Amino acid sequence: MQALNILVLLHNFISLVDSDNCGITSRPGSVICDCQSQYRKLIPQHCPKNTTDLLLANNNLGILRGLAFAKYTKLRQLDVYNCSITAIEKSAFGNMVSLISLNLFSNPMQKFRRNVFASIGGLQYLSISHQLLSTYPESSWSDLSNLTTLMTNGEISNGTFSPVFSAMKRLKYFRHFLDNDMHVLHNDTFKAFGNIYLKTLELTGRLRRIERDAFLPLRVLCSLLIPNLKQLRLTNTLRSFYVFNDRHMDEIDLTSAFYSYGEYIITAELFQYIGNICLKSLLLRGNKIKTIDGTAIETMKYKNCLENLDLAKNDFDIHQILVISLLKLFSNLKRFDISQLEKDQHLKMFHYDYRRSSKNFGNLANRSMVNNSYHRISDFLISLPSSLEYFNGSLIEVRAGHSPNSITFTGIKHMKMLDIASTTLEDCNYTIQGLEHVKVLNISHFKCHVLNNTFIGSCVNLQQLIMHSSSLGTGLENDHQGVFLKDLKSLQHIDFAKNEFKSQFSKLAFQSQLHSLRFLTLEGNMFTNMPFNLNDFNHLRLLDIRNNKILYLTNTETNDIERVYTKLKRPLAIHLEGNPFVCNCESLNFVKWLFNTKVKLDRHGNYSCLFYDGSFTTTYEVYKKMQDVENHCSITSHRRWMIISILLFVVILVVGIVIVGFRYRNNLKTFCLERIIKPCRSDYQKIE
Repeated sequence: MQALNILVLLHNFISLVDSDNCGITSRPGSVICDCQSQYRKLIPQHCPKNTTDLLLANNNLGILRGLAFAKYTKLRQLDVYNCSITAIEKSAFGNMVSLISLNLFSNPMQKFRRNVFASIGGLQYLSISHQLLSTYPESSWSDLSNLTTLMTNGEISNGTFSPVFSAMKRLKYFRHFLDNDMHVLHNDTFKAFGNIYLKTLELTGRLRRIERDAFLPLRVLCSLLIPNLKQLRLTNTLRSFYVFNDRHMDEIDLTSAFYSYGEYIITAELFQYIGNICLKSLLLRGNKIKTIDGTAIETMKYKNCLENLDLAKNDFDIHQILVISLLKLFSNLKRFDISQLEKDQHLKMFHYDYRRSSKNFGNLANRSMVNNSYHRISDFLISLPSSLEYFNGSLIEVRAGHSPNSITFTGIKHMKMLDIASTTLEDCNYTIQGLEHVKVLNISHFKCHVLNNTFIGSCVNLQQLIMHSSSLGTGLENDHQGVFLKDLKSLQHIDFAKNEFKSQFSKLAFQSQLHSLRFLTLEGNMFTNMPFNLNDFNHLRLLDIRNNKILYLTNTETNDIERVYTKLKRPLAIHLEGNPFVCNCESLNFVKWLFNTKVKLDRHGNYSCLFYDGSFTTTYEVYKKMQDVENHCSITSHRRWMIISILLFVVILVVGIVIVGFRYRNNLKTFCLERIIKPCRSDYQKIE
């Protein structure tokens, strides 16, 4: 009997597991049935028939039987990752004529049967262990001929990829997660790829060395992605690129590929292996590179091909300046990133005294240093290619002695974003010239406690200014005429967060942005009330004044907001969260306004506030019991006025008595002498 009960319970458990408890998500053109991590032993049959994506990862399916998914004729993606699959019957994928993507990673299956994939000839994306894929019978290799994207992992027998790849005539993208035991790419590792037209190769994991002819079979490769391998040797890696000579390539990604090995200087000879490729994008980020030989860039064969150069998170010294000065040689360069130097290194760009003469940035790299000092230079000239659209020179620590009079950028014509956040001198008492065509400027974390009011006056076409945490509360304190933003008439977005602003802006501060400004961020300052009159702006959509010191908005301020909303005739959002609001008798109108205005407020107007009894509550809780709060305030107000009236009466009475007494002081003296003092003295004499 007990055994029977156990069987019944087990049956009920399996029924529960395979019941209708999968998440169903419908989107335009797709229906997703999510049955992941439910300990399933059976393929769910309750998902909609038109399911396009069936997610079964982390279950316990065991053997995939014949026609296991026959119901789902619209299925395009099947994920059976980590499902303990031990075998797949020949017709398991039968009737899946629409299947495009299949994930078989992390299953203990050891071997394929013939023609398992024959019924899904439209399969384009496959994720599978390399060892399992290599067991696919040669007589059935044609089943894989339509694959365009393949991801594999695990061991590569004898360091060579399986011959099965030779049948994948349409394969364009291949990614392999390298096994920890594989340390070398041999000359014959990609032998099976000789007759296919692979466009993109991505290798991740651990790798120490690449033999010279390793990439030779990859005849039409356009993108080589080998990021985060960390322990590669720079020398033999670059030398293996000779096979790409005179080839047009989209990208070579060497991010953190050489981080741990210790070769941190790229010589002219080594760089030519890259320079001889017509390459659009080169990523050398995060490799602790100290120097790239300047002549290497000058002698590049295909300088005009490069569109993206990423040298961020390296360990450059003074030679970094030389690299910047040579950017103008890349006539089609669109993106350049040299940000985030290693924290223990500092660009000694201005660690010297200056002579009053104009010098090109690049010339500094070749000048000899005497006792770590130069003469004072009044102006810096930085030449950039006219094609450059994105420049990131942020987070470079500059050890500066004195600021120059000006820094001038030349060549900028199509710059969409210039990001030099945190790359600051000792102050902002200079001007930045040549930024007439910049659209977005990020100069956050600048030391602008001392500020030249024409600091960014050249940005006449600027649309977005990001300048948070730059001490503008001090720097703009005396800019009563609004000179700082006067010439920036196209600004739509201003970020002045965390600048320690305290008092209201002058009426002229935003005089040139009244018709253009749409987004204004003043979060994290020290305002105690609305910092300006909102009614002056004609197109404002968002004002962010979170985390300031505002106790509540006055009736005048909320009325101004309502007038702006009516005038704009479009949605207006104001963010107020993080202010130390009070919910007392003086702020009740503000609390009412929060829940009656049509202005869009963050948190729907429900903010934390200090209640009149000293406890913390929310504005919504106060709004819900508004009648009781108003009654309390009314009683409190009456008592207050009664006390004030009594005190006022007493004060008036005392003052009146004093005035009367002073006016009739002589009469009072006479009265006291005749009526009080003399009779008392007479009585005293009689007693004696």
